[in-house]
Amino acid sequence: MTLSELTREKEGELTRAALIGGPDSVICLYSALAYYDLLDYEPTQTWIYVRQGFRTQNQRLRFIQMRELPEKGIKRGKNFNVTNLERTLVDCFSHSRLVDRATAIEVLAKSIRSKKTTVEKVIMMAKDMNKEEVLQPYLDGIVFGGTANDAR
Repeated sequence: MTLSELTREKEGELTRAALIGGPDSVICLYSALAYYDLLDYEPTQTWIYVRQGFRTQNQRLRFIQMRELPEKGIKRGKNFNVTNLERTLVDCFSHSRLVDRATAIEVLAKSIRSKKTTVEKVIMMAKDMNKEEVLQPYLDGIVFGGTANDAR
């Protein structure tokens, strides 16, 4: 399978998930990390923010129910919405019961090392979301020469 076929297949899965989740739904967390090529594996479920009370029997979807769907840091696409990279990274630390800390640290460091984003952009998003205190120790570990694991 070629890279473009794989990309079309991945986008097709995200589009189908968004159709089930509704027009305001947002691809998030592990699925967003895979979308930005920050995982070494494909998640077995599509992770998606949906309005509270929304349910499905589809085992391939992992709905994260929210009273209010996020508006900041959302890339609105033709077929689906996805959290932007910086929001995705902040969300990984904010949802520590859903995303293990080791994964959050790894993808944060990887995204900055690979220049997919900058520390400044991540800090700006964390400030916009009032989550700067959650993220700051890990960013300091990356910026000041240690590994992000030093911040644990």
